[in-house]
Amino acid sequence: MSEVKSINQDKIVTLGNSSQEFDKFCVGELERRKNAGGEVDIPKIEGAMELIRRKLNVLEEGGRS
Repeated sequence: MSEVKSINQDKIVTLGNSSQEFDKFCVGELERRKNAGGEVDIPKIEGAMELIRRKLNVLEEGGRS
């Protein structure tokens, strides 16, 4: 399995398939928002992303936490 690292470089984690797809989406979405010229609340977005990653990881591990 190919590895994708989280975009939050402070906490590098190996991601599963669903998490990889989610991370790719988030990278693109953050870039789109930055290019749109509006204000981007990166800490808030990264916090939400981390919450979703944790949930995806639980699902990828078969519901074990």
